[in-house]
Amino acid sequence: MMMMGLKFMGDVPFRKVFITGLVRVEGEKMSKMKGNVVDPLDVFDRYGTDAVRFTLASSVGTGADVDLQVKKTKKPDGTNLNEYPKMEAARNFANKIWNASRFVFMNIEGTEANDAAFQQDVNRFDAWILSKLNRAINDFNDGLENFRFYEATQTLYHFFWDDFCDWYIELSKPLVTAKVELGSELAAKIALARQRIIYILERSLRMLHPVMPYITEEIWQMLPHQGESISLAAFPEVDRTAISDQIEQEMESLIALITKIRNVRSEMNIPNNEQVTVRLAFKDESLRSVVIESEEAIKRLARVKEIEIRDDLSDQSAAARAVITGVEIAIPLEGLIDLEKERERLGKELAKIEAEMEKLSTRLSNPSFVEKAQPEVVEQARTRLSDLETQRETIKRTLASL
Repeated sequence: MMMMGLKFMGDVPFRKVFITGLVRVEGEKMSKMKGNVVDPLDVFDRYGTDAVRFTLASSVGTGADVDLQVKKTKKPDGTNLNEYPKMEAARNFANKIWNASRFVFMNIEGTEANDAAFQQDVNRFDAWILSKLNRAINDFNDGLENFRFYEATQTLYHFFWDDFCDWYIELSKPLVTAKVELGSELAAKIALARQRIIYILERSLRMLHPVMPYITEEIWQMLPHQGESISLAAFPEVDRTAISDQIEQEMESLIALITKIRNVRSEMNIPNNEQVTVRLAFKDESLRSVVIESEEAIKRLARVKEIEIRDDLSDQSAAARAVITGVEIAIPLEGLIDLEKERERLGKELAKIEAEMEKLSTRLSNPSFVEKAQPEVVEQARTRLSDLETQRETIKRTLASL
């Protein structure tokens, strides 16, 4: 390439070269003699070309080799098959991109792109996702410029999956999916909400394109867009005025609150069709207005029928208790579950966990087991013991709240 560039173009084709470490399989250098060579056409077919590209890019660390983890399984006919968990995770990410885009396609018929979608009537959720998008653009560009490909790909992954899919789509869903007649009072708000979700998705695809070119081109062509190809579209540039630490911190608290309520529901086995009352006491008064302004979103996403704000929650009995930074939470349980049966169930589960913990502790305290067993078996036992300890503490807290 260098000689061809000098010969025909009169200039070198590139001035920087990034040399990766070796691509290893289970710590071993790939070798035909060892029979551990990964056939690219095989993994392209099984996981998708974009998923393999994302796996390799996200595995590159400065000065480190790329280690492809292998999970050995068998095909239905009994022959051996190597599965690659990192590639499977990347394929799941590609599926997430496609499913999120499909949701957008289903709800934007007749909607045009609007580059000024965030310049009027911006609520807290919109300001937050715009801030997160611009922070992601900044961090991704910084990662590419400094050859920190692992950090760059993780920025893409967490922004698209955690921020856009898990939260912004859910928060904007009531307006994006609403069906109203043109000219009605809500029509303008609905159109703006749809333009905003197109704006975020389209710029996310442009960021993702260098790493996952095929799926992003396919989706981009189905979105309202300008130009022939996403590969020719301008790469997103950061708008630093849109980045707000305060908005992001407020949303982190709001997300933590909704997540905590969901966790309590799960731990207490509260039926999904039952709505709960949530009582809150604020240690950080600045969060009070955030919660009040976001009350409808909290109720919808955490299945809450009423939010009560109190000065003190010390007198709450038969209530599940939880805490996030700046906020105490109490969820009354009477009428939602049979308290006596729940105590009995948790008591039995606690006894079962403690019995298993005792067996594992005995094995791990035995020098013969630690020295002679396979390292992965020992590590598996330690991980299991740690998980059981976490479960035990959770059950104890739950019993105390009952």
